[in-house]
Amino acid sequence: MANQFDSERQNPYSGILSVKLILDEREVALLAMEDIVYLDFKEDIFSYCLQGSLVFYDQYGLLEYGFTGNEMISIVYGTKETREIVFHIWQVNNIVSTQTVGATNTNQIQLMFVDASFYYTAIQKFSRSWPVNTKYSDVMKHLLQNMVGWETQNINIESSSNKLSESWVMPYWTVGQTLNWLGNRSIGSISGKSGYLTFNSTKNNFSVNCRSIDWLLSNKNDIDETDYIFESDNQDDANKILEWHMQGSNKGDNRIRGGKYRGFSNSTKELITENYKYSDGIANTTLLGRKSLMPDISDTAAEEICIPEKTAVKLKNVVYSDWVRRYINQQKLIIYVLGNEKRFAGMQIRIKWPSVNKITQIYHKTLEGKYLVQSIKHIFENGYIQKIVLIKNAYQDSNSKKLLNATTKNTTGKARVIKTS
Repeated sequence: MANQFDSERQNPYSGILSVKLILDEREVALLAMEDIVYLDFKEDIFSYCLQGSLVFYDQYGLLEYGFTGNEMISIVYGTKETREIVFHIWQVNNIVSTQTVGATNTNQIQLMFVDASFYYTAIQKFSRSWPVNTKYSDVMKHLLQNMVGWETQNINIESSSNKLSESWVMPYWTVGQTLNWLGNRSIGSISGKSGYLTFNSTKNNFSVNCRSIDWLLSNKNDIDETDYIFESDNQDDANKILEWHMQGSNKGDNRIRGGKYRGFSNSTKELITENYKYSDGIANTTLLGRKSLMPDISDTAAEEICIPEKTAVKLKNVVYSDWVRRYINQQKLIIYVLGNEKRFAGMQIRIKWPSVNKITQIYHKTLEGKYLVQSIKHIFENGYIQKIVLIKNAYQDSNSKKLLNATTKNTTGKARVIKTS
């Protein structure tokens, strides 16, 4: 079986792509490009790991060789730079016998794969203790380094400003459960907010990120240097939006409106009550625009929830973490663009969105401006295309007098720029 990458396949639309199946220490199969029917993989700020699927014609007798669950897939891709990510085969999803004219039967195999963190974040359970005054972020870093196994240089983590107020035991949880518990209570030293997300992305080939949502929305985050546009005479324009659709906001989520949250103090033996409103969340969150998505729908009677926290500060951290996750999922823009390996989940982009009124307005009043990249699906099928899900948690501007003004906004200025064009 072949063991060299195909370095010849390159054009401005598809870039290079090589797929290698690593069966064991000795057996490696390089798939011919004509045998690959479909390939995709996805990175998402709400997912701990990358995952994808591969459909190919089995010209190598791999079905006869057998899949044991120890196989890996190496994907090398890129339009300007070469990237390589190694995935673990998680499931042989489907096998179909096909026949082409003048050929014998050939099996078509569909494989589902995940990156190496999946088993340790989602399945394997651990138990360990940490002493009082340990930073929350140090616990998270220990999990990523020692229980998942990522190299230090691949970890981007926002240090927390708060520490464990008492010794804490990880109660035989998965790393994913533990990271979520810690992230809801950690206060970022840069953002000053709770609401951490831990996710893998293709940044710098591959990176593990542990950032607060407010950090991702801020000017400190990476942003694409080149604006995204809808019209261009250059058909190879990497940032031209080929297709788009939008999912609008929904104010039916009661926890967006607010509620009364209760904890319990062991020291005073009393209930702790925290009233939280929609307007509080808007005031506490960095908005990618000047106006909130919805008018003031604050209602502290919308929900009444008990959370097992012992102090008002910790209770408020958990409440805000839940609120901001729900709010930033209120409005999504999905776009398709030509593939570019320099894009990654968690970065920001800017869209030049033209107004329908060409005389009084140059750009769209509400949808113009910055977006946060929630996810990217890398699709290799007759070329290299990316499906990008974008978050815009505010309108750039609005004529509506009922929308709330942003207390903190990220509408101008540049973060650390990433050049993709």
